[in-house]
Amino acid sequence: MSKQIFRKPCNTDNTALPSEQFQWIAIAKALAIIMVIMYHVRLLNAASGENYVFIDEICGILRYIHMPTFFMLSGLLLYHGRIDRGWSCASFYRDKAMRLLVPFIFCTLVGNVAQILFNNFVKHPHKVTFTTFLQSFVFAEVWPHRWFLMVLLLMMVPYFLYKKVMINKTLELLFFMMAVLIVFIPFRIDYNFLCIREFIDNFVYFFLGLLVGKYRLWQCFSARFLPFILWLAALLLYLYAPLQPFSEKMSILVLSLLWIAAMVATSIQVAILWPSAFSSFRNDVFQIYMYGIAFQAFVELILWRGLGCPDSLVIPFYILNIYMGIYIPVLLNRLVRKIPSRFLNLCMGNKSHSSTNNN
Repeated sequence: MSKQIFRKPCNTDNTALPSEQFQWIAIAKALAIIMVIMYHVRLLNAASGENYVFIDEICGILRYIHMPTFFMLSGLLLYHGRIDRGWSCASFYRDKAMRLLVPFIFCTLVGNVAQILFNNFVKHPHKVTFTTFLQSFVFAEVWPHRWFLMVLLLMMVPYFLYKKVMINKTLELLFFMMAVLIVFIPFRIDYNFLCIREFIDNFVYFFLGLLVGKYRLWQCFSARFLPFILWLAALLLYLYAPLQPFSEKMSILVLSLLWIAAMVATSIQVAILWPSAFSSFRNDVFQIYMYGIAFQAFVELILWRGLGCPDSLVIPFYILNIYMGIYIPVLLNRLVRKIPSRFLNLCMGNKSHSSTNNN
């Protein structure tokens, strides 16, 4: 097996590959963003008034895979790109303010403007007022998919703590046990401020990523046929209730960990056999996540419904929905990269004009 797959990354931009020598992470991110876009496909079945059953069945599986994978990769990249390199807290928080907070604020502003302009077309119309505008920055109301950005911002706050925990094996174990435990504590949260519920459910995957990064645990998943075994095991656990001897939350946790392992093993094999896989969009995963859903909504609400939801075209429109959700944000981001404006590039999640043009 090529040793290139296991070298440390030299870059952890939201918009850039970790490095040419660390391709499996870029491929894992690309696979995960495809699943995110597939998860958000909505095509109305005119007969039932609901989404097509086969689409919902696909989404039922994907919900255990894509976001846990993203959180694990975020933790892994945080360790390799920041903790392992000894970044100071001041430098780290300044960096994340530019690379996460600014794009989040910009995305939220765009979401509010879109809500005002297209309120008559969206599935969940509501009037944008000064109050709802302010609330949209701390609650996932406008463009609910932003919950991932809110949670990721929250996960970056204890950076100073991660630096201390990750140099002590006992603290690592205690912290990981705490991350698992909070998943099962029945918190009562009336107001989901900064998506704290989702933080509680997903912190375990993020902290797992820190451990995977420190101990290079991905190297345990390099066997050629391991992806097939892991996908099969996870699918069986998902499909057959008798194989789920745990509570619902425990089943979700076990399933998600299996899917994450399968994604890692698969990405490593793809990186070995086809290192340039998904090169047409894997530099723009962050932008696809932020804006892809808008163009998917256009396919569903304008094109699909405008044609009367013809059953004969559901598969072509399913593919079109995915294609538009991926490649229109890619096109827009590449246009932005050509604009010599550092501020605009920061708003889109690009580190800088100069750096993005070099990727």
